[in-house]
Amino acid sequence: LHNAGSVHYYFYSALKTMWSPMERLLEQLKDDMPNHRIVFTGHSLGGAIASIASTVFVRNFPKTSNRTHSITFGQPRVGNLHNAHRYFDINDHLFYFGHHVSDYGVNGCRDL
Repeated sequence: LHNAGSVHYYFYSALKTMWSPMERLLEQLKDDMPNHRIVFTGHSLGGAIASIASTVFVRNFPKTSNRTHSITFGQPRVGNLHNAHRYFDINDHLFYFGHHVSDYGVNGCRDL
């Protein structure tokens, strides 16, 4: 992502398939509604795409950074801050803060 770290090819490819029409619409809306927040959101794969999309959007339109937000749920890790190569696997999506995701549901979504 050009000075914003590396992302998994699968997630970036998913974003690229929809980015061009989405960017045109976002560019129009940001100008038509200059006092509104711009929120990227999604769950799981949608969260991964939202995370990358918000980063790309702010990179392309830096004046929107103070009103652009990203809210995701169950988002897998999409990349890293540096250009170091990293192996991604399913455990990155199943374990958070040292606990399996099902532990949170078993405990009524309370802190562990």
